[in-house]
Amino acid sequence: MGQTTGHTTGLYTEFGTYSLKNKCLPGRDVSFQGSYIIEDTDTYFSQGGDSGAGVLIEGRDEALGLLIARSEKSSKTLVCDIQTIVQLFDLDLYRRDLR
Repeated sequence: MGQTTGHTTGLYTEFGTYSLKNKCLPGRDVSFQGSYIIEDTDTYFSQGGDSGAGVLIEGRDEALGLLIARSEKSSKTLVCDIQTIVQLFDLDLYRRDLR
């Protein structure tokens, strides 16, 4: 759930490696391998302030990843794959039955 947008839905459209312009270091792009592109549907999927929000797979109660950035020129949001985060930080995920 995003800090700015709250609960939203979007459409998964791509998976791959993407480069973004680095606003802190002009002229140096940042590359994200193994990331998802989520596109807006009826409303914005994300807005400024939503970075770091968990992105879940609707209806499956599973984490897809963490929101990284939203394009300023299109309706696309970049999401880092949760498995990449789990591996890099040596984390364990568990599923809790909430019923």
